Amino acid sequence: MGEVRLESESLFAALDTSGGVIWRLVAKTARGEVPLLRPPAEDTPRLPRRSGCYPLLPFGNRIAGNGFTFEGEDYTFAPNTDWDPLVLHGDGWLNAWSVAEATATHAVLRSTSRAGGAFQYDAEQAFSIEGSALTVTMTITNRGARAMPFGFGWHPYLPAHPDTTIKTTASDYWEEGEFSLPTRRAPLPADLDFTNPRGVPGRRINNGFEGWDGRAEITAPSTGVTTLITATEELRRSFIFVPDPLEPPVHPVPFFAFEPMSHTANAHNLRGDGGLKRLAPDESLTGSMTIAWRAAS
Repeated sequence: MGEVRLESESLFAALDTSGGVIWRLVAKTARGEVPLLRPPAEDTPRLPRRSGCYPLLPFGNRIAGNGFTFEGEDYTFAPNTDWDPLVLHGDGWLNAWSVAEATATHAVLRSTSRAGGAFQYDAEQAFSIEGSALTVTMTITNRGARAMPFGFGWHPYLPAHPDTTIKTTASDYWEEGEFSLPTRRAPLPADLDFTNPRGVPGRRINNGFEGWDGRAEITAPSTGVTTLITATEELRRSFIFVPDPLEPPVHPVPFFAFEPMSHTANAHNLRGDGGLKRLAPDESLTGSMTIAWRAAS
């Protein structure tokens, strides 16, 4: 485990090599420091799932039945957490990352997966702070002997203040079924249409969205900050998670997740173009996400 700190006059980020995560991301405003990502609990163990944001690779979300068939080969997986029966978010967030470069405003973290499983790859995250923006660029290279369907994304957790609103686009969404898997692509219900700013839903949400334009604005007037999440064209799906308010809280700060993703959840087992990219041996996939802030208007 190791921490890497990046800082500008407007922004501070703490990265961690355990999972290749953004542990903290804090805006430095005229009113003081404002966490842009969910701040970790005091004295919490540095587990990736407790961070502000962790990477999703070589896929995000779940795979139905813990397996899929690709180009005539069957691939199976074991659950990788003690709370979910399905393999979750790949293994990049559970792996150790090393620091390849580090300056005051730029860092490169690298990781490899060679455990003999279905996906064998090299991964790199390049982090750069410029002004009020943190950009992270992911590059994944297939190091296996066969072509495989790769995907990636990130899992930012954001504070859910009582006055927080979300503004973003989507064409439609996936209804959630058993084991938190997508079942049917459907029109947006009213409380999940964020074309105009709308508050964080007051119910459990765990849904993927299609047709994202690569931009989301999260505003909390009480903090004086609007958080901007943007992504390159490789990431044109999004996923929103809101914990069930009727269940005991899992974190001392109310939160939700807005996850840029390159592919639909369980795309490995869905017909049509789910966004996964076929990578032949030694081919790569790359894309970027930026988290920035501005004064709320």
